[in-house]
Amino acid sequence: MAALADISPDSVRVDRIGLGGGSSDEAWCYANNFMVVSEDSSFYEKSLFGPPAEVAVLILA
Repeated sequence: MAALADISPDSVRVDRIGLGGGSSDEAWCYANNFMVVSEDSSFYEKSLFGPPAEVAVLILA
């Protein structure tokens, strides 16, 4: 399986930008004009109320 960085070289992980220990609200605010890729459904729920970010939720079985 390819890493996200292989598919989208401009992608960043929250822990690499100092938000790894922060809340999902902090990451959501940072994500202005970005797409959030997450296993956390709370980002999907936030996206129902609109911007700033677009969301792709990964469901792993």
